[in-house]
Amino acid sequence: MDYQQTILQGLRTLEDVKSKIALTPEQTVGLKYYEEFQQKMSRKEVEEIAGTVQRAVNSIKAGFVFEICGSYRRGREHCGDVDLLMTHPDGRVIHESILEPLLTQLHKSSMCAP
Repeated sequence: MDYQQTILQGLRTLEDVKSKIALTPEQTVGLKYYEEFQQKMSRKEVEEIAGTVQRAVNSIKAGFVFEICGSYRRGREHCGDVDLLMTHPDGRVIHESILEPLLTQLHKSSMCAP
């Protein structure tokens, strides 16, 4: 549903959206964490999150190279999210082999919501 459709249906607030239409699972998560998503984090928090992800990845397979990107790389004081680029020097590691075990580990550590 796009912006014009919400207006045509009389949806003006997040409460209207929550109570008057069927949401996808992704939209439900987005609304649940909307306020949290609006908060900015310090550069130190970005570094801590990136470090946690890096340690988790390297516990699954060593040798990955990490670069914090996005607003952090552009020097912003506060960031809305963590953009983390990770590569592996052997060039053969594919994302399917690392993402599922990484998410499982981060869920167990309470780093990300299930």
